[in-house]
Amino acid sequence: MDKNNKKIVVPIVGDYANWAGVNNSELQTIIDFGFIQPSKEGKVKSGIILKRIILPPKVAKDLGNILIKVSEKNEKKEKATKN
Repeated sequence: MDKNNKKIVVPIVGDYANWAGVNNSELQTIIDFGFIQPSKEGKVKSGIILKRIILPPKVAKDLGNILIKVSEKNEKKEKATKN
């Protein structure tokens, strides 16, 4: 590698979320990802929004389609392993 052309690699950091909320308009789709700590009774005690992602509606629609395809693929794999 040329010493004048160094590449910097940044590690990808992920957060765990067990909740998501979506709001949208003609111009944008907002997805909030969060973590909710349930109580022993199963009721929500407290929670925190970890990340807010703002997307154009077209990108949000494409993301939804990708998630559906991945989910269907996983369901087929689960059914195949059960048989």
